[in-house]
Amino acid sequence: MTSTSKDAPESGYAVPPPNLFGVDFGLRLLLLASAVSALVVLVTSKQTESIPTSLPPPFPPFISRDAKFQHSPAFIYLLVALSVTCFYSIITVAASFSAITSPSPSPRMLFHLVLSDAVMAGVTASATGSAGSVAYLGLKGNSHVNWNKVCNVYDKFCRHVGSSAAVSLAASVLLVSLVMLSVLARIGVRSGIFGGNMVDVRPSESDLLGFSVPLEIFSFSCTRTSCKNLPKEAALTCLPMQVFREGPDHAPRFKATVDFNGETFESPTFCSTLRQAEHAAAEVALNTLSNRGPSRSLAAKVLDETGIYKNLLQETAHRAGMKLPVYTTVRSGPGHTPIFTCTVELAGMSFTGDPAKTKKQAQKNAAMAAWSALKH
Repeated sequence: MTSTSKDAPESGYAVPPPNLFGVDFGLRLLLLASAVSALVVLVTSKQTESIPTSLPPPFPPFISRDAKFQHSPAFIYLLVALSVTCFYSIITVAASFSAITSPSPSPRMLFHLVLSDAVMAGVTASATGSAGSVAYLGLKGNSHVNWNKVCNVYDKFCRHVGSSAAVSLAASVLLVSLVMLSVLARIGVRSGIFGGNMVDVRPSESDLLGFSVPLEIFSFSCTRTSCKNLPKEAALTCLPMQVFREGPDHAPRFKATVDFNGETFESPTFCSTLRQAEHAAAEVALNTLSNRGPSRSLAAKVLDETGIYKNLLQETAHRAGMKLPVYTTVRSGPGHTPIFTCTVELAGMSFTGDPAKTKKQAQKNAAMAAWSALKH
């Protein structure tokens, strides 16, 4: 009995998560500017006008009345909220700048920043709402309770109060944006919205044709596949990589170590993505092992046993602007001992690999045959 199955082209690589430290710093600078502007405009909201009394003599025909922000508890509340926001903005701008320049900012400090952003957003928004409601009454009045409008008399005062409330609203939006930035970054890194779980660490074009290919193979086999895929005669002790994470959720930094045959190799610097840290640790290990005789034959065995050839074909097709490889597998033989033969189509050419006992191995053999033919 013979059956044929055709696999869809494999998907491409995702992009690494963006570094949002600069966005955070820029938003905090805008927050400081908006809070200071709103505070200055509110403090200068003073106006004195002469109001007709319509009283007979000897009463004066006009009386002088002042309009100040101190006359309304809502405006005083807004003044206090803006003052606190200005002071808070100065502190957080300095903290954000230190996080950019520091190789490993404190996660506790960054958590407190996010929590404080949420609290300040609530305080600023409530103060803006209360001041805005009083300003609207001054502009329109309320005929149901006989509250007359005053902005037709104190026009300058109303313009200052209205402008301050509008800029305060912008400050509230900036604070909410800072909170959303941290939340979105946390979700993006963990769920892969920014590609945080699939980072492009593919070899360059020169790597694809040179001996540096085993670098990716080593990283791939030690971090993304089980040790069962490695040849038994290699006598490898391939332990999972240990990754150390530092920094905020929207801009994490990673460092990795890998154990190989009883030796531990560590990435030299912090990396912006998990895969880059793993790749750096694997590079250190391979560069060290490449100077030893057995490592070259070992790399060749790993190259033959893992599915890295499929990645190489996919990378080649992607860089050349061609369609991704398509694998067609044919099953033959009895049900208890099936034989799989796979053919891969790439650039209008077909390559058939050696038969195998599993479909997965047959695809590896086909990819190996295609890569060997293309290299020669």
